Amino acid sequence: MANNFDKIIREMSLSLTGNEYFNIEKMNLHEPEGEENLLNQLSGSLKEFYTQTNGYMLQWSHKKIKDRFATGAVNILNLNKVLGDWKGVLWFDGAAKEDSMKNFRILDYVTDEVFVGFYVNTEKQDHLFYYSISDVPVSLRLDMQAYIEIMCFCRGFKFWQKAILSILDKKEYPETEHFKKYMPQLFKDFKYSDFEAKYQSVKLK
Repeated sequence: MANNFDKIIREMSLSLTGNEYFNIEKMNLHEPEGEENLLNQLSGSLKEFYTQTNGYMLQWSHKKIKDRFATGAVNILNLNKVLGDWKGVLWFDGAAKEDSMKNFRILDYVTDEVFVGFYVNTEKQDHLFYYSISDVPVSLRLDMQAYIEIMCFCRGFKFWQKAILSILDKKEYPETEHFKKYMPQLFKDFKYSDFEAKYQSVKLK
């Protein structure tokens, strides 16, 4: 059965717009553009996602919890941008011909220094990685279906991906501390144990 990305994102978006305590600064679920030549470069749930939508942007803050670490940010790019030329961002003049970053594509442009993306020209294209420009891409062990499910579970909390890395690395990052501190304050139904269970249920084996 096909994944209903449009439905799950719209439901999450409505849960935020219907909450009087949130400032929604940006929210835009882009309509699919049906560019077959681009869609045919994708596979798996990545292709399904871009068949149903053409990206999603979300930014929110809370009216009472006014802390820059208690905000939401999602910037899943349109397909033309995702599959475009990332020279000057991911790799530069002088890079070796075999530099793997030439095959990396940014999917979720979290900040100018933090991205989530995937590799093209690989059998495991539908396998997403967290990439900070000060490090190397690290597998989140999520495909696009699972990524959207977890993103919506976290309501797009900024840097929720680091909480995933904390589970995988068994390390506590500052972003994870913020996540654990603020998510239960922002969303009364949130429990970190539920987040861990959700991740374990959808992560790639």
